[in-house]
This record gives sequence, structure tokens and C-alpha cells, in this order.
Amino acid sequence: MLDTWCCRWPSRRSPRSRSTSLTAWNGFLLPLVLTQPEDTRVLTLGLWDFQEQFGTNVPGLLAAVTLSVVPILALYPFGRRYLLSGQTAGFGK
Repeated sequence: MLDTWCCRWPSRRSPRSRSTSLTAWNGFLLPLVLTQPEDTRVLTLGLWDFQEQFGTNVPGLLAAVTLSVVPILALYPFGRRYLLSGQTAGFGK
């Protein structure tokens, strides 16, 4: 019943969810096509390498995600002032 409902009423889903999924897919597919050598791949494709034929290397994937977040967390306290001032620059006029 649910499958036929989705087929009959495709416009009932929010357009935001459709555009979000397309944006996520394009953010994955374009770097996959443009960066052929493994040493020039972006972070999402590097994390995709932990996917194996019959499963996922979960400990390795979690370690890689943790190591990829550490530089962002280290730089955020220094750039927070500039980030917030840029976001609120046009507000209040």
C-alpha cells in the first residue's frame, strides 16, 4: 500500500527532501568523476573506501571520521569571531 501511494502521489513529498538528496549525491558523484587517483580524493570518497564488498570496516571508518573532525574542532575557536561577524554583517540595517 505504501509503495503505490508513493507512486501515485510523488509530488506529496517535500521538494526540500528531493533537492537535499540530489545535492548530497552530486557532492559525491562529481568528485568521484573528477578525481581519479586515490591520493587526490576528497574526504567523502576517502571515507567511502572503508566500504567493502560484504560489509563496512566500522572501527576504521569511525577512526577516520574522528581524525577528519579533529582539525575542524581545533580551528573553530580561532575562527569563531570571524565566522559569526560574517554571518551577522547584514543584519539590523
